[in-house]
Amino acid sequence: MKKIKGLIIAIFTVLIMSISVYANNITVRLNGTPIEFSQSPVIMNDRVMVPMRGIFESLGYSVEWNPSNKSITAQKSGIVIQLRIGSMLSDINGEKYTLDSPPFLLNGTTMVPVRFISEQSGSTVTWSPEEQTVFISNDYSFSVTEASKAVVQINTNTSQGSGFFIGDGLIATNRHVIKNATDLSVVFSDYSIYDGDVTVVGYDDISDIAILKINKTGNPYFKMGNSDSLTVGSGVTAIGSPLGRLNIVTTGVVTGKMPSLIVSSAKIQQGSSGGVLINSIGEAVGMTFSFDSGNNYFSIPINDIKAVPLDKNLTLEQYKSIEGTYIAPPQLFDVYNENGSINLYWENVYGADGYYVYISNTINGEYTQTKNPNTGDYLWYWGYPKSFGLKNNGNVKLYVKVATVRNGVVSVLSEPIEIKYGF
Repeated sequence: MKKIKGLIIAIFTVLIMSISVYANNITVRLNGTPIEFSQSPVIMNDRVMVPMRGIFESLGYSVEWNPSNKSITAQKSGIVIQLRIGSMLSDINGEKYTLDSPPFLLNGTTMVPVRFISEQSGSTVTWSPEEQTVFISNDYSFSVTEASKAVVQINTNTSQGSGFFIGDGLIATNRHVIKNATDLSVVFSDYSIYDGDVTVVGYDDISDIAILKINKTGNPYFKMGNSDSLTVGSGVTAIGSPLGRLNIVTTGVVTGKMPSLIVSSAKIQQGSSGGVLINSIGEAVGMTFSFDSGNNYFSIPINDIKAVPLDKNLTLEQYKSIEGTYIAPPQLFDVYNENGSINLYWENVYGADGYYVYISNTINGEYTQTKNPNTGDYLWYWGYPKSFGLKNNGNVKLYVKVATVRNGVVSVLSEPIEIKYGF
């Protein structure tokens, strides 16, 4: 009886799959050149599916098929992707991802989703319905293995994080990685450890940036690129030590840009703080530092890191004594309209517990503190892509000031931000 029930389910699944799969002379181009497949690409559940071996090998992966459990394993430059026929879950370097459409067998060929595979390889993917063509671009000209040599794990007596070399002996990381630290060691890509003298040569009072110097020279380091040149859709690679695992590589694309913020789909986790974000030619374009529940992964632009003066010479004890003595208000803001709302975004201030928001009808008028309707108190929280929003009720013109709150202490107010709509 169980065998009959299983057979019925299998037949039903095949029927559903057959109904939702169709071909329409689809072409896939990699860097402008058409990819030749043994089986023509098809569309399943509005997703273009292509032969497994053809797409993986075109992207430079070695691929293995395990017929016993119908699984696929593809490997390239430290990236390991595992898929299974009929499963909506994939595994990339030990992390679970959900697919829009599962791999399946068609005429004896394993079909996989082209967008997911390509984007997880750091490629950019666009679909032209007019041309019925998938365009993939992965003009990368660097070795992930070589890039990883310039990325380190940072362990202190208070936390674990990541860092990367921006000069000989100079390591960029997040301020929160070394917060309250009195001891610090650096783990290199070959698992050797440095536990000698460390000085803090630069930091940013507002952004979550610290620059360290160690007494070890000859380290490979990144060329710092121009983060302003990144656009939504640009391919990026993140390398760091999530959950203490040394130099884990994830890839994705830029999904958003805000003042002093890069948002990407290259996954990071706790412990990735201070890791590097790399562009398609191997330049450092950002420092990974945080993420949210919406699968947004945040990085500090490298241009902000380049702007940090390297004029300090502080021991960890000295740095600890000055840490947290200054609280700044937000300084970079963005105002935009969306779906009938006027939204305000500001750069997150390092170490902030939240923010107070004040509103006035005139720039030099009296500013009234605004309550957060979601919590019932006056504390607002930083968020992407908005930190504060107002309903658009026709013509609107007002001014907003924001203060940072940390450990019960409130900063001075920011400069006034004009919010105008309908004028």
